[in-house]
Amino acid sequence: LEMCRPPSRPSLPSAALAALLAACLAAPGAAAVADVLAASAAPDPVDPADPAADLGLEPGPGAGDWLREAPAAWPAPEHLEVSARRLWTEFPGRRCLLVVHRGRVAYERYAEGATPADRIELDSIGKTINALLIGVLVTQGRIQLDTPLAHYDVAPHADWGPYWPEVTARHLLTHTSGLGKNPPGQVFIYDSGWHIQHLSWLIAKVTSPPAGRWATPVDWAEESFSEPLGLTGLFRHDGLDGQISFGGGQMLSCRELAKVGQLTLNLGWWPVFTSREWPMSWVFGEDRTSFRELINEEYFHEMFRPSFPKVVSTYGFLTWLNRAPAPGDSECCMCTCGVCLGVPPPPILGVNENAWIASGYLSKYVIVLPQREAFIVSLGMDLVGSRACSASMSWAALTYDDTFGTFLHYRILNASLPVPMPTSTSNTTSATTSTSTSLTTSLTTSLTTSLTTSLTTSMTTSMTSSTTSAITTTLTAVYLARSKIVSGVAGARRLGNGVPDEIGTSPSAPSGGSTTAFTTAKFNPFDHIYNHGHEKNNESTNTSARRKTKNNAGMHEHVFRGGTCTCSCPIDEDFGRCFDLPASLEFGGRDSGQELCQHFAYNHQRLVSLARQLNDSVGGCPNVGLVQPCVTNTWWMGGGTDGLCGASFWSEPPFGLACEPRATCSMDAALPNTTAALQGPTGLMATCTCSVAHWKCEYAVEPCDDGDPYYPKVSSKLVHEMLKGQLPAAPGRGPSLALALCILLCVAALGCAVRLRRCSRGCPDVRSWMLWRPTLRRSEDEAYRSLAGAGS
Repeated sequence: LEMCRPPSRPSLPSAALAALLAACLAAPGAAAVADVLAASAAPDPVDPADPAADLGLEPGPGAGDWLREAPAAWPAPEHLEVSARRLWTEFPGRRCLLVVHRGRVAYERYAEGATPADRIELDSIGKTINALLIGVLVTQGRIQLDTPLAHYDVAPHADWGPYWPEVTARHLLTHTSGLGKNPPGQVFIYDSGWHIQHLSWLIAKVTSPPAGRWATPVDWAEESFSEPLGLTGLFRHDGLDGQISFGGGQMLSCRELAKVGQLTLNLGWWPVFTSREWPMSWVFGEDRTSFRELINEEYFHEMFRPSFPKVVSTYGFLTWLNRAPAPGDSECCMCTCGVCLGVPPPPILGVNENAWIASGYLSKYVIVLPQREAFIVSLGMDLVGSRACSASMSWAALTYDDTFGTFLHYRILNASLPVPMPTSTSNTTSATTSTSTSLTTSLTTSLTTSLTTSLTTSMTTSMTSSTTSAITTTLTAVYLARSKIVSGVAGARRLGNGVPDEIGTSPSAPSGGSTTAFTTAKFNPFDHIYNHGHEKNNESTNTSARRKTKNNAGMHEHVFRGGTCTCSCPIDEDFGRCFDLPASLEFGGRDSGQELCQHFAYNHQRLVSLARQLNDSVGGCPNVGLVQPCVTNTWWMGGGTDGLCGASFWSEPPFGLACEPRATCSMDAALPNTTAALQGPTGLMATCTCSVAHWKCEYAVEPCDDGDPYYPKVSSKLVHEMLKGQLPAAPGRGPSLALALCILLCVAALGCAVRLRRCSRGCPDVRSWMLWRPTLRRSEDEAYRSLAGAGS
């Protein structure tokens, strides 16, 4: 060890270290070691795939915490504060915002009352995380993307029709499996249910015995993915008996989710901090940061390009893609009003910049901008409507436009971010090389006016009227042309089959080797309602498999003792709070327990107030924001924005919201805390802040789970305060002991009163009468005469 120890050096590059060890083992002489040490002065050859090769890019925090520092190359970091304030104004339900550039947090903001440690349900952002899991599986050589799942002995657990032998991991990752109704690879149908869940059963087959050493897919995912990123426990609460919820719904904080964004920006490389024990620490140095390839770069080539561009050109592996259109691309799909359809270009963000977008229900986003070496994490609960899809239509069916929310995020933050680098001819993340010029000037052909200045100057600088007009004109193709689709004026092809055609036209078949004829049906948007993993809307888009259900063993009994009330936050979310009821409570049936749970359901505001008084960290639900352009083409369906916040249906199930206007379209807005309509990129916009008035509560006999992050248990003290005044009158309870004693005392008092009345004329000493005990066999009259004759 003395001979091999590098003089004045705590560690050696890996290549020199290997040569040094070989020299020591072969000929441990001073001359040999000296030669190797001299050669070790030069650093290792740099692997161009290693993120450490780019001296300007730090690869992230590893399993530790983030460093916060705005890089020197940042053009205008002070403008981020201005942009963030505007984002909070337009999205009143935001909980957190993170901007990361070159491996460090450049900006961070949280809503009032929120902390960096707060975890938020991600909904369909979890899909993108799960796509990375499949990348780990591919990198480990356990599966191939284009091998049918049946080859791995995965059994079908859903209706696949005759197509199960053809379904591959690629089909499931791109929502082109057909769901048993169409041949795989020919139709795009968004899925959050049991069809996509087969990817978890695939993991089980190739990692559990006899193929692997892990008992469940969750065990494998935690060791292979979560632990290196410092996200231990990410999949532990998916609630599927060791399976992973591939429809999404995992929980992470903003900082934790940023590690996933950084991993994609690193194209699978991740820093791993290692600590050596003596004697190796004495020889090679105590600590070292190495780079581990969790996912190989080839997988990201596949993940961030459309696998079936003639079917869907805006979707990769469970990730939305903003990219320059290529010749022959399908114009499917952008999703609005819960409908995924092809619309005219330009791309989702209105520019040809490459962007990878993970999107979750109620406007949760991770927007990765690889050409800027930056990404955005924005989490919250905002129901965003668009001009073609008014949130006011939610009286009929929940309508929202998360695609428009993505666009608004980009437009608000774009001018405060670094200028994107030009795309290279060998861009590994782009399916096309058509955009080789600076993206600040390639907003589309209609935006040939000078937008470069507006993209890089402060958000407070107003655009010229010609630029604003150009933007509005361009957006007409994206967010206004869908009016015909929403209103049902025109028919459209089935999902994934190109541009909407007029009714009766015959669309061409997509690529993929099939010549199956495609028919055109009259379009009904409610046939294609999609979701981001939060609820079941129709038979083709199931609820996320992670959706929790209570076991309720023993619900056939006639008497229940204790139990729980589990309450879910609106709007139809799968998280909330759990209330353990006192074990002394008895219910004559489940309906009686459910009736008591309604006390929690309609007293959410009291819960929040009590939690604040008791300094209890487990309070109520977060607020929900409403965002809606003032001009909408669905006013004739009840989708107008006048009175958006005061619409009566918001207070009814399944919403349960009490909404107050923040920015209103009404010209005579004289309400307190209210401003005029906001100027958005497509026109004026209205916003509302909605607190929870009531939520959905369900009774169950099983106790709360102490470790459940989705439904944390409320403290017994808070439960007791909530139930004050409710326990004696709890429905279905039998007479208590106190009530029985009260009845007996009343009967006894009544009997005494009757006797006192009868003896009032001859009983001057009532106390003596009360102490007298007549023989049980004597009649009442005889007892009275004896008492009167005694004279006392």
